[in-house]
Amino acid sequence: MIKRVVIWVLVLAGVSVTALAAHIYLVNKGIDHKGPAFAMGKFIFEQELDGEAQAVFSDKLKAQGGIKDVRVNAEARFFICLYEQKKWSSDAIIHFVEEQFQVYAYRYHPSAEELASSCPAISQDSFIFRLGEFFEHLLNKR
Repeated sequence: MIKRVVIWVLVLAGVSVTALAAHIYLVNKGIDHKGPAFAMGKFIFEQELDGEAQAVFSDKLKAQGGIKDVRVNAEARFFICLYEQKKWSSDAIIHFVEEQFQVYAYRYHPSAEELASSCPAISQDSFIFRLGEFFEHLLNKR
């Protein structure tokens, strides 16, 4: 009985590792850069949006060509924008927001410490992170 459990655990571990390797390979294989290149930016408001501006803010930005999505957190005074880099820059978005809503905004840039933490969901000391890093390194050697 114990032998069967050990065998099944090893089989499941092997399948999991294989699935992880296949996932990393598929994510990292030749990416076609011919289409639009989207960027995501976090922009901070210096002052609050009034109730009327909050209601139309994301709709007005999304109506612009090349802006795919906008998520607003009015209480925390920021918005996240997914935009096409060929049509928009972060400065152009800031200018549009300032012009349309009379609200001063700036682009959020993470600190070096925030950038170094890579993925907040998985600790860099964990086995899963190290295993994923191994396969990513192995598959990117090509």
